[in-house]
Amino acid sequence: MLKKAFLMTMLALSSSNASAYFLVGNDLIEPIREYRKAERGDTDTDYSKAWYYRGYVLGAYDANDVRYCTPKELTITQLMAVIAKYIEDNPKYWSEPADELVFRAINADFPCK
Repeated sequence: MLKKAFLMTMLALSSSNASAYFLVGNDLIEPIREYRKAERGDTDTDYSKAWYYRGYVLGAYDANDVRYCTPKELTITQLMAVIAKYIEDNPKYWSEPADELVFRAINADFPCK
């Protein structure tokens, strides 16, 4: 069910980018802000954007989980926080592919030994 919702959200919100990837870091900034608002329980949250961020991150993670050395006890909430912080703290990379930023964020906090 989550995969179907993720796919539907991706289709509805995707842009027509002519590059080899669909999203760059800039495309995740507003969804990250809405995700953070949802986490705080703000009543003016745009939940479609918040869930878009969550779905994108989980999809990118699941598609590349063999590349990561995350601990087994890592929660989705922790994963979302790690990636949001990395993206927010590195605006110089916002024009780069979003999936690459997800990869860098995870490997920065959970490097393979």
